[in-house]
Amino acid sequence: MKNLDTKSADLLAQAQALMKDGKEPEAMAAMMTYCQAVADGVKQDYMAMVNGHDDSVLQSRGAHTLTSQEKTYYSKLIEAMKSADPKMAIANITEAMPQTIIDQVMADVTADHPLLNELDFVNSSYLTKWILNAAAKQLAVWGPINSEITKELSGDLKVIDLTLMKLSAFMLIPQDTLELGPAYVDAYIRRILQDAAAYGIEDAVVNGKGLTDPIGMIRNIDGALDPTNGKPSKTATKINSFSMIELGPVIQTLAKDHRDRPRTVPKDKLFLLVNPGEYYSKVEPATYLLGPNGYIDVMPYGIRRIPCEAVTEGQAVLGISKQYFMGIGVGKDGKIESSDEYKFLEDVRTYKIRFFGNGMPKDNNSFALLDISDVKPIPLPVEVTNAADFPTASPTA
Repeated sequence: MKNLDTKSADLLAQAQALMKDGKEPEAMAAMMTYCQAVADGVKQDYMAMVNGHDDSVLQSRGAHTLTSQEKTYYSKLIEAMKSADPKMAIANITEAMPQTIIDQVMADVTADHPLLNELDFVNSSYLTKWILNAAAKQLAVWGPINSEITKELSGDLKVIDLTLMKLSAFMLIPQDTLELGPAYVDAYIRRILQDAAAYGIEDAVVNGKGLTDPIGMIRNIDGALDPTNGKPSKTATKINSFSMIELGPVIQTLAKDHRDRPRTVPKDKLFLLVNPGEYYSKVEPATYLLGPNGYIDVMPYGIRRIPCEAVTEGQAVLGISKQYFMGIGVGKDGKIESSDEYKFLEDVRTYKIRFFGNGMPKDNNSFALLDISDVKPIPLPVEVTNAADFPTASPTA
């Protein structure tokens, strides 16, 4: 299920692009096609498992052995979805979606999307606020008790409201597939949530304006929040190569926290986000050198390169791993809802589930925006030896 195919991903991307352009009917049509592709794929795997009596078929596609709590939840959900009045029946389900489902969804997402694996993820299903310590380190101070010490320590604490943002995922479930039971419904719902989380969160983590979405890595979190454009974008630092000389000063800015205090940046904690198209055409040719025994990685400081569709061509984001906080969950109720936003089709019902959460860089120096538009491939060195042995051209008369 995790590797269904690229078709479903393309359909979801198409639906999201249409939604951004305000073409809601076309977006919903694409979303229906996407959901059907996911449902057909899971059903095909499920039937192969049933006919072959081999649990590994569905498990290899991302299905999981359900816990007793998960099985109970899905059994009641299926019963409600089959009812004549699903909206009322689902509203009467008292159990919230088990936290283990969201935990596994996010584990699958981070495994398939390298950028998300660099975030500091927290399951916030039962939380409304999160207190974040933004300080790289704090020193204890000897002296009399006074308000200044308290002010100094509390100045590094940020209270993040986890209920301000939501990411909705729609699910169109054919009625006949409910007969396949909890394992099928679980695999289908996990896939929908996984794709919704991956594509929605990735873009917000990089570009989010901080209005109805998290604050992205490319944003200046200390800047004023514009009611239309959100937080201002950082000024891109132009580089012409990925050399130590050019990247060193950028990393030096990352090596200080928001209070201008130094912090250690381990080499294995640095990563570079680049657009997938430029990952192969520009970044790889500029960071590998052909040696006598093959290509040699010459990217300095152990920086890991991560392709990410959310990054604009001509730009890159250099950052420190785990310096972006993301709290996400399905809210305190954790319920799937019968949706009135789209009409029921014959034998197909529409449901929605909402992720609640928020995210932002832990401080303004955790990520740097780079302009890589003029980065060129590493030139191949040419050395001429024994030049005296080569005949020189005779001057023409």
